[in-house]
Amino acid sequence: LLPIPDQAVGQGVVGALWQLSEQPMTEPEALLPLLLPLLKHPGPRVRLVAAMALEHLADDTASTVAKALLPLLESPDEEVKGGVVSALGRLGRGVAPMVVPALLPLLKDTSSRLRHHAIDAVTQLCLGDPDVLGREVLPLLQNSNIEVKCGALQILEQMGRAAAPYVREMRPLLRDEHRDAKRGAVVALVAIGPQAVPYIPEILPLLKSSDAGLRLFGAYAIEGLSPYDRSYLKELLPLFKDSDECVISTAVMAL
Repeated sequence: LLPIPDQAVGQGVVGALWQLSEQPMTEPEALLPLLLPLLKHPGPRVRLVAAMALEHLADDTASTVAKALLPLLESPDEEVKGGVVSALGRLGRGVAPMVVPALLPLLKDTSSRLRHHAIDAVTQLCLGDPDVLGREVLPLLQNSNIEVKCGALQILEQMGRAAAPYVREMRPLLRDEHRDAKRGAVVALVAIGPQAVPYIPEILPLLKSSDAGLRLFGAYAIEGLSPYDRSYLKELLPLFKDSDECVISTAVMAL
């Protein structure tokens, strides 16, 4: 049935192969010759299901699967591309040096959905290989494209404490000209936790910003880092008289 170009038939057959790929197999690579050609099937849904089935075979065949999936990042079909990105993110640390550089251009994609898929996939791969994070993602904090810069910050945020060695590189973004970059830096620092405490003094100016959103995120940071240092909570007292209700609520909740 596999050579039949009919999309419904092809999708059904690939679905069956997908179920096989989820079962314990002594020779999972036996499915590769069946699934790999389907990545070029004329039906986008068949290509998507084939890509998702391949990720289950990644333990022993990750490099082969990654090389087969990477060309599909050029697919004009957003659903296919999104499925491929997600599959690539689950292939494991062994392919991170190959896959992460190919995913990072998607941080400036016009589709917010694809950008989020790319952020999640890169995070998963970098958790397995922190060296790739330092080599490929950190330089993007200086990128002139705000979407790329914020995407890199979101990756660091999702890395959490695993990104602690790079907290110093986030420091300049607290003074970035872009509001979203400042906000992204604050959220990432809170996610990192105790290693971000020395940078609280550089967050404090946000509490006096003319931008209510930045005052809100400044208060959020003081609250989020308070389990590690409560001495800065007093800085929130002036916000009890703030003109913005959300800022007041955040200050009150923090105290």
